[in-house]
Amino acid sequence: METLKTTILSLENNAEKLEALYRETEANEQTDAFGAAISALFHEHPDNLLYGAWYHRLRAAVPVSLPEKVGINWRLALPLSLLSGLLFWWVSGDWFMVAEYTPGFLIFWAPLAAWFVLAFLVGTSNANRGRALAVTAVLVGISLFIYWRIPGESTSAFDHYFPLMALHLPLLAWVGVGYTLIGLRSSPNDRFAFIQKSAEVFITGGLYLMAVFAFSGLTVGMFEALDISLSDVWMRLLFAGGAGALPVLAVASVYNPLAHVTNQAFGQGVGKIIPIITRVLLFLGIILLAAYLVAIPFNFWAPFENRDVLIVYNAMLFGVMAVLFGVVPLDRSELSPRLENILRVTIMIAAGMAIVVSLYAFAAIMTRTFEGRLTMNRFTIIGWNAINIGLLVYLLVGMVRAGRAKWLEIIQRVFGTGAFLYFLWTVVILVVVPLVFTG
Repeated sequence: METLKTTILSLENNAEKLEALYRETEANEQTDAFGAAISALFHEHPDNLLYGAWYHRLRAAVPVSLPEKVGINWRLALPLSLLSGLLFWWVSGDWFMVAEYTPGFLIFWAPLAAWFVLAFLVGTSNANRGRALAVTAVLVGISLFIYWRIPGESTSAFDHYFPLMALHLPLLAWVGVGYTLIGLRSSPNDRFAFIQKSAEVFITGGLYLMAVFAFSGLTVGMFEALDISLSDVWMRLLFAGGAGALPVLAVASVYNPLAHVTNQAFGQGVGKIIPIITRVLLFLGIILLAAYLVAIPFNFWAPFENRDVLIVYNAMLFGVMAVLFGVVPLDRSELSPRLENILRVTIMIAAGMAIVVSLYAFAAIMTRTFEGRLTMNRFTIIGWNAINIGLLVYLLVGMVRAGRAKWLEIIQRVFGTGAFLYFLWTVVILVVVPLVFTG
């Protein structure tokens, strides 16, 4: 894509030569790369009319049912899913305890899932092999680093670190898959499209997981009815092995590795329900935030004195960020003018209220830290709060300045920036925290 970007820039807005270049890429079956280069240039130079015309022309030309037309590479997906399930079953055994109190499964399940997903994506598209190898090396390195840092006996510091590791390692694995697909120099639109498609993958995977657990539970119940108790080996094969087969199946079901991330089919299957659910949740979230703001004066010191209240506030903040992402479409053509205006104003109201509540919670955690000491949990929460509050302020100020014309571009830019900041903070939690707080 970088070569095409350089070539397009060298044409100096020559429409005739750009058309000829497109015809050439079309003949060489490289239109996805051409579209990705145009998308990146359009977001880097939003005032360039030629890039804007090509961007919207190519988006309008994307076939809605592209993944169905191309077909799913089941010949690769099914063997990889089977192998992934077997490895999940293998590492979930009691024999694979990294220490006397730590299942190795907690460390290696997310990297394993990412490796098999990357194998499917790269094996199908035959592209981005270098990035996939780099991501694999990073995940292996961090997993081994965590393994190396685990002591032989339980300690208070590592008992606190394990939940943090279990939450952040899957996030790092997901970011690694995103980097493989779109690279570091991706446009905000590319990053936003990846996040949006990831939501479809996660929901699809969740539905598959419910089916696997229902089937496994039914199987166990049927054998118990015959007074037969399945051994631990078979129980792990049903639950851990079944779950391990799902990441590749979920990706294969909704993502076409042969198309660029912005050229995926959006709003189909489970993707149809995401905007509906999140818009309802946005409305309910505003009511909840309003209730919080009314209740704060009557219980002002609660988060300063009660750790559980702070946890609720932080969960609320992540919930708001997730809902704000879910309600935003990839393209404004998906909205009527009236719905677009209502959505824009509603998002601004929700962001403003969330900033007020989040600053209040941030003041509480900082007060508790100054009065006590900086623990790894407080360090983690302070970092996440600072990032999310900064993103909300960036979003609100940007939307106010942009007005109706470019509010969607501002939100996509905010989430694109947020993805990068989330990645950096995740690495800090996984690598820096165990070095600083566990000695």
